[in-house]
Amino acid sequence: MKPLSVRGSTNKEAILFLVDTGASCSLIRAQLADRLTKHRRSPTKLVCLLAANGTEMRVASSLFAGVQLGSFSGEHHFLACPSLQWKAILGMDFLGRFGGVLHLRDSQISIGSCVVGFEKGRPADVCSIVDWKTAFEVEVLNPLRSYKTLLAMLTQLVHTLSKFRDVFALGDDAPGRTSTRLTRQTTGR
Repeated sequence: MKPLSVRGSTNKEAILFLVDTGASCSLIRAQLADRLTKHRRSPTKLVCLLAANGTEMRVASSLFAGVQLGSFSGEHHFLACPSLQWKAILGMDFLGRFGGVLHLRDSQISIGSCVVGFEKGRPADVCSIVDWKTAFEVEVLNPLRSYKTLLAMLTQLVHTLSKFRDVFALGDDAPGRTSTRLTRQTTGR
């Protein structure tokens, strides 16, 4: 089965993007990243990614680059890898951030109102045997959570911990435990 790919451009350079629903992050070949922008950040420590086939890929830098697919245009974060086979890979972070939807039966990807066809001869023909629709949700992990989201998570955590009061103490009233006030007086923290 051939991979899903779509023609577009990044920073006005024509490119064939691999659309990879198995990739959690978007990647770009390091040599292409060198030409596209001077605003790259190199990791302070060695960072390696593990590909689905078990190959380790070193991350040389990270950058934001413009992505154009049909009438869609947006800036996106990429990790630059020297050994990347494709020029660029659009992962689930891209699809989640911009609301990308794959329409395999129609051999298209839609991002908002923009619809772009997949490259001809790609696996949409093979995948068209699926003749039912199943709704599913994709959670995109966002390390920069909003206050509202954090508050909901904290409320859920407190609720869960309160079910196990005999194991977790939620305050200074826990039986047989040193109070936080006493600990602060003793240790100064």
